[in-house]
Amino acid sequence: MTIPTSEYYPIQSALTVAEEQPPFFSQGQAGGSYNPNTFLWTPGRDASGIITRRSFDLVPLGPWVEVAQTAFVKKVQPLLSAALPTYNDPGASDLADVLDDYSGFAHDADGGRVFAHGGGHQGSANNGLYRFDLRKMTWAIAKLPDMQTHWPANYKTNPPRDNSYSIYTRAQDYCKANPTTTVANHDMFYDPIEPAADTRNPTARHTYAAMTFADGKLRHGVRQYWEWTESTNTWSRKFPFNKNYITHGKPGGGATGEAVKGTWDEVNKRYICGPFWNGTPGGFWGYNTLSDTWQWMNNLPSGWEAYASAACRKARNWCLFARPTYNKNYFWPPMLRVWNLDTQITQTFRLSGLKKDRCIDANRYDESTIMEYVPEIDRIFLLMPYDLNDSFPDEATLPLVPFLIDLEAASITPEVQTGAFPSLTARSLIKNKFFYSEKLRALVMVSDSGSNVRIRRYA
Repeated sequence: MTIPTSEYYPIQSALTVAEEQPPFFSQGQAGGSYNPNTFLWTPGRDASGIITRRSFDLVPLGPWVEVAQTAFVKKVQPLLSAALPTYNDPGASDLADVLDDYSGFAHDADGGRVFAHGGGHQGSANNGLYRFDLRKMTWAIAKLPDMQTHWPANYKTNPPRDNSYSIYTRAQDYCKANPTTTVANHDMFYDPIEPAADTRNPTARHTYAAMTFADGKLRHGVRQYWEWTESTNTWSRKFPFNKNYITHGKPGGGATGEAVKGTWDEVNKRYICGPFWNGTPGGFWGYNTLSDTWQWMNNLPSGWEAYASAACRKARNWCLFARPTYNKNYFWPPMLRVWNLDTQITQTFRLSGLKKDRCIDANRYDESTIMEYVPEIDRIFLLMPYDLNDSFPDEATLPLVPFLIDLEAASITPEVQTGAFPSLTARSLIKNKFFYSEKLRALVMVSDSGSNVRIRRYA
């Protein structure tokens, strides 16, 4: 069985020949090095820092390869200290939690870059934006975090007054005193007392798998709908469905607080996000950036299936999969939902190949399941907690097992990984720090803030 897709062609596309894209890598002569024993690749770069094609060709097809000197904290902390010598994050894990605490990337597929933005709760108050350039395999600061200098004492403590750096205390006080406000929410540096703190930037937060990047804008729907415009380096925000502070948090208001995932509809210029959250999971909403209108999305999963699902794009289809459990009929048999962005029609594929008694405990919502579509093999690469060899006791923290989902055969099959593939468990919060890069024709993984970037080439 094949998945119907709808392709988009501009009117003039049949009459014109597309411009040939410049090569992604440099044509320079720097060779770099590759160690086949440790699977460590040290890129060679030209004078402008761009990796040479000659160097990239050292990376073999198939095994996971570690890219030298690409660990997030090790590379970003000196940049942050140089730019803001007096910056002090009161969070327990500081810069590391920008990546490590239920947070992910926005992948700029056209530009060959990713943006990191996360933190939140008691882990980190760092609300900066950080960029990784796949052409250079280097980290940079895209937007500096807000300085702590003018924050009130009850926000700078650890823990802060409201037990989360995602909630700015003065914004929270204002919203509670003005519940019909549309200009503020508690997840932003809105400060009617101290103008120097009133940046209107978002606070740090778990970004889950919600962030997208397209047309020069980073978008996510965690707590509110947020946009960062790269050309102006500014954030803007809206309450979904044009609600106010109090109605935004009510059932049907559109607040999205946990396990959020999003995708960008490049044809209709629409950001899609969910599940909305008001104590229990709901469904998905969409924001049309051209018409400035909101709508609930039809035929997508809702409730706990929406909460537990991992998601990935396959052309004009958004694929969602909720990992099955051994001790309840949650999401059994295993089902892949394939939702078409043009028709809003879902196909359901019941996948063969798993054993129910080897699945994870139903009470575990570790949010560790992730997947990405790999066009070179026409398969979805899935990492899911699973007891492959029936060797773990019930309720154990299971390893993340690699699988391939074959839609044609409606099957899910384990795949042995080679090279520098890390040891991962249901506690590993990779979220969407795992993606397929068309520029590299490779899967890219950042397992945690202290580890080097890993890639697996397919072509």
